[in-house]
Amino acid sequence: MRRLSPTQSLTFAMCLAVAWRDVRLPPYPGEPFDRAEIIDALVDIGADSKSVKDALDTELPLLLLVHRDGARLRLGAAVAALPDTFTEAVRRMHDRLPRPPEDSRQPTEESEP
Repeated sequence: MRRLSPTQSLTFAMCLAVAWRDVRLPPYPGEPFDRAEIIDALVDIGADSKSVKDALDTELPLLLLVHRDGARLRLGAAVAALPDTFTEAVRRMHDRLPRPPEDSRQPTEESEP
């Protein structure tokens, strides 16, 4: 098992947050998301732009954690194989995952049944 660097981990965490909006559902396949949205948000909090781009374009796709779906990105097949313990841990702290500040796609408490 390969360990992710801090930038790769942060990049994957933000991808997971924007793609997996409803934690009542499994994280895979999630919703498509924009590459630029992830890059801009991470650069705004101090991440190196080149490192984030490398993570999105090379490293995370090689690990099957994200993949290109036309002009957008999606969570990769490896997300479907993540252990249940990982999924449950992320589900409990989902609201603390990094995400773009203007990400209005997140469900609000009023929109939940």
